[in-house]
Amino acid sequence: MAIYDINGNVISSGGSFGSPIEGKRVHFIGDSNLQYISDELKTYLEETYGCTVTNSAYAGATWETTGGASATDSSGVGQVNKAVAKVDSSNLLTDYDCIVVMLGTNCNTEGDLTDTSGDVSTMCGAMKYCMEKLCYYGRQIPIGVIIPIRSDANYSAPVELPSKFQKIEEIAKLYNVPTLNLYTDGRIIPNGMTPDGNGYYLTDSVHMGGNGKLLFKQMVGKWIAYEL
Repeated sequence: MAIYDINGNVISSGGSFGSPIEGKRVHFIGDSNLQYISDELKTYLEETYGCTVTNSAYAGATWETTGGASATDSSGVGQVNKAVAKVDSSNLLTDYDCIVVMLGTNCNTEGDLTDTSGDVSTMCGAMKYCMEKLCYYGRQIPIGVIIPIRSDANYSAPVELPSKFQKIEEIAKLYNVPTLNLYTDGRIIPNGMTPDGNGYYLTDSVHMGGNGKLLFKQMVGKWIAYEL
């Protein structure tokens, strides 16, 4: 287990000291915000919690796809299909001990909550497809969904989830899948909302900078280890 100082630097390392996810295999599915933090997230979680981390996130990925239900592209549908491609004789997922998804930022077609899992061309339909696959094949492991970080400069209070993220939250609830809301509760906020306004949390209008990455790793790690 690594111990970090206030700036995210390792000040000591050693055993995982009985971490709840020690030896567990955690897999992430997502878009660029997970892809670009992949190495740092892997190092942090493995050193801190003694787990093993893999990540299939891909820049620009959406829940939805134009490739149909059998897609193996970079979409959520494709990433989930690849994650559950290898199961045992009981149709149980054997490659991972936990799967976490963070998608929605790049949504092209939200769709409606009434969309079915048969329509993977909309975000709502595709997410239902993904949840059904993960909840069935991964029925013996934790599955979680992260509501993406805040990347808009909306100063209104209280901050409300955008429509697409509200739908993601509702669909997760439909399948009893836990969510971590980093949009309203994550403190990872846009440039200009802090005194320096120079990438304090984000490096651009979307992607996490140093402080954003530090908070993300800490919150996601604690959530996976102690709440999922």
